[in-house]
Amino acid sequence: MKILLINAFDNKGGASRAAYRLHRSLIEIGLDSKMIVQFKLGNDPTVISEHNPLILALYKLISFCDRVISMASKNQPHNFSLSWFSNRRLVNQINKINPDIVHFHWVCNGMMSIEDIQKIKAPIAWSLHDNWAFSGGCHIMKLCKDHNYMTHDCNQETSRSFVRKGLAYAEKEMKIIGLSNWINTLSLKSPLLGSKEHINLPNPIDTNVFKPLDKIEARKYFDLNSQKKIILLGALNILTDKNKGFELLIDAMHGLNPDTFTLVVLNNEPVESALGIDILTMQPFTDDIELNKLYSAVDIVAVPSLQENLSNTILESMSAGVPVVAFDIGGNSDLILHNKTGYLAKPYDTKDLANGIEISMSDENCNRMSISSRSRAIKHFDYGIVANRYKEFYQSFGKKNQASN
Repeated sequence: MKILLINAFDNKGGASRAAYRLHRSLIEIGLDSKMIVQFKLGNDPTVISEHNPLILALYKLISFCDRVISMASKNQPHNFSLSWFSNRRLVNQINKINPDIVHFHWVCNGMMSIEDIQKIKAPIAWSLHDNWAFSGGCHIMKLCKDHNYMTHDCNQETSRSFVRKGLAYAEKEMKIIGLSNWINTLSLKSPLLGSKEHINLPNPIDTNVFKPLDKIEARKYFDLNSQKKIILLGALNILTDKNKGFELLIDAMHGLNPDTFTLVVLNNEPVESALGIDILTMQPFTDDIELNKLYSAVDIVAVPSLQENLSNTILESMSAGVPVVAFDIGGNSDLILHNKTGYLAKPYDTKDLANGIEISMSDENCNRMSISSRSRAIKHFDYGIVANRYKEFYQSFGKKNQASN
């Protein structure tokens, strides 16, 4: 069985990291898996991308134009994609490979048009990393001012996108993968995808890479204070991306003793200390081995996002044996068991978030949650466990086709 995963990138952003990890896990269990990306950043030969510099330049131009059109319609280019530009070259490439299943992940950034979906000959599996597939164009409905929570249309210009999706999906053989129970339920109730077959399957995590290491040695490696509790904010672009909830976290931390902890932030730009809070900025890691060392150096991870589907950060933290404190929203409860592997605070309640941080940082609770987190990651989200579930799912396409014949 040939599986072809489609994503805009191979190693940029949460969806790409999740898609690539799934790709590698499928190969590890012996499936014939390949991945096509719009822009390739790694060197994996099983990841296919365009090599012609003129075509790559055209792709960059199309990506820019897609953002401009989105900005003109909603003034929020990073939360909206209208996908107007067709990519016949990509469609032909997919059809030439002739896979048994085409597995969509995050296919925006001007990678292809909505109408291109109909031109792909193979049946499509689609992992929902955000709200875009069943919305008028927004990726994160929490940030969409015009979002209709019944239909998921976003009004105005995006209504055209909503209609275009309806036409493209109508006759296409397609199965939907809700990475969390939350997004699976939203999609099942949506007008655009509600008639399609759905299944809830998570992303995998390599528990041999993300694993607990000696905390003392890890702190020495990063030159971190061994006397303070270390809280990690594992979110990129926290100063510009409102969804990351940085202001909520800072508000929560004002209820804690600032002398007892340091907040480590992964961000491309320095983050200034806020009202007495000790903040250390580190550049984001592209290497998972280095990232795992950082997880091992911290006491807890904070994920104060307004909306989360199935967070890579939470999965990585769990596998590394680090408790996570987050709001009880989206797919967070699929991963975090409240007061067992971490803490689920009441949505957007910064006092409860502070309470969760304080509880989870205590030595007794931290050690207990650490053991439970690691155990849960191995049992439910390890590469082999999840990849075999996907294998069974892919095989269900073949069984359906045999039955119809």
